[in-house]
Amino acid sequence: VYPQLAMVIALFMAGMAVGGWLGLRSSPFRRQARLKQAQAAIAAAPLLLCLFLELAARHPQWPVFGPLALGCGMLGGYQFPVASRAFHKDAQPRGGGLGSLYALDLAGAAAGAAFVSGWLIPVYGFWGAAAAVSLAALFSALALLVRVPRAPAR
Repeated sequence: VYPQLAMVIALFMAGMAVGGWLGLRSSPFRRQARLKQAQAAIAAAPLLLCLFLELAARHPQWPVFGPLALGCGMLGGYQFPVASRAFHKDAQPRGGGLGSLYALDLAGAAAGAAFVSGWLIPVYGFWGAAAAVSLAALFSALALLVRVPRAPAR
């Protein structure tokens, strides 16, 4: 099991690297649209993951986990640099900048992992948890569609 687990983790990290590289190379003029697209893809990912796992259960000889890990890593790796550039696009951040944004990202990931694995999956099952996570990601994708006026710079 350990060599296969190492391969899945390596493919996920490779996907993060490729996604981050693509996110850094994205056009500054299309950054907001790319962030919306990435968030919509992240909203669809948990349900697609369930479908692929059902497919893997029916066809155990098909290599499913490697491509899934690569794809999920690419989504996460792409989203962070695009979101951080959109977040800090015009203003110089005060008090931490990218470090504080990364800390918030890690804190949210830790809280989300604890919530999903400790309560959501045991109570609602894998499909219910995937639907709830997809719904939460869909709400954040929809929030990106709302245009909030920025306060004038001082």
